[in-house]
Amino acid sequence: MKKIVLLIILFVSLGLFPLALQAQVNKTTGEKIMGQVGASAEKAEIGAPADFRVVVTRTIKTLLETVGAVFIILIVYGGYTFITAEGEEEKVTKGLNIIKPAIIGLIIILAAYGITLYVGIRFTQAVTEGATIMR
Repeated sequence: MKKIVLLIILFVSLGLFPLALQAQVNKTTGEKIMGQVGASAEKAEIGAPADFRVVVTRTIKTLLETVGAVFIILIVYGGYTFITAEGEEEKVTKGLNIIKPAIIGLIIILAAYGITLYVGIRFTQAVTEGATIMR
């Protein structure tokens, strides 16, 4: 077992050693790449400061997307539990008790996501166009 571990470490280190040498030799290539990334970020206005309202809206939207993914995973898990119950009443009930609240939660998250999306669009319009939020 020790020989196998030592061989794996040897092969990994031999495989990574040339890459480490190459990285030290080609510093100009890395600088070129970082220059291109910086130019792309400037063109995409990633580095530009954003309005606080827009940042908060994006953060809420990302949080809702994550929670929505969790509810979808719960629905899949509840469905798997329900399908593999093989007629056992306890597992069928457990699967349904997972699926029902997860669907209700997903509906609530989708509604909140829709509201956040609408508000986010209005905030972005207000910031970029200088208009008021209420029209």
